Amino acid sequence: MTRPGRPTSREFSTDWMRDSLCIEAPGLPWTDNFRVPTYSSDLMRYLCQRCPVSVECTVFTRDAEVSAGFWAGTTRNPVYGPGDAA
Repeated sequence: MTRPGRPTSREFSTDWMRDSLCIEAPGLPWTDNFRVPTYSSDLMRYLCQRCPVSVECTVFTRDAEVSAGFWAGTTRNPVYGPGDAA
């Protein structure tokens, strides 16, 4: 008997994304895997705070174990120390 695993990203509902504010600002580095300029992260945080689907985004980020990009008002990118590649 096999044990059920965690759902893959394809099994998560993403219908809520069509109502997100980040859809209206595609030029911002939402999915960058590295540090982004402060002015960009401030603007993204501002949009997330006003987004009508922020709760859905937070739940998705947690359940899908998102580890990169800017989601639900915070960065998911790794924090690098001095001298590390960014």
